[in-house]
Amino acid sequence: MEYQINISINVNVDATGTVKGVTVSTPYMVSLAPSAGISFSYKWKVCDIRYGIITFGSKHQIANSLPKDTEIKVRWRGKEYNAKSHKTVKGRIDGLTALIHGNPDYFKVQHSSNMNWNPSAYTLEIM
Repeated sequence: MEYQINISINVNVDATGTVKGVTVSTPYMVSLAPSAGISFSYKWKVCDIRYGIITFGSKHQIANSLPKDTEIKVRWRGKEYNAKSHKTVKGRIDGLTALIHGNPDYFKVQHSSNMNWNPSAYTLEIM
């Protein structure tokens, strides 16, 4: 898998060429190359179904490329749903009540779904 990390390094130098300080800043989000996607299987939990959310968790493989408080597109069976990553909790997508509660035959506790996350387009496809 190919990762892209953007790092900014600022070197403060005076007129004589003496280094006066170095600042390194790394963005919070580490993203995959735009052409890449992350495919995985997800097992639906009770809280997902009850509250219309997806709780990947902060240690899930897509958590670092899922920024907080960001609009997310969720695709399922040819339809696109607007959702949003949680404002403070890493690895959680909110706003899927219409999708999950509208399709109770598919979205069930312990049911596994194959998914693909496209971090460059903030799109999650449920297959």
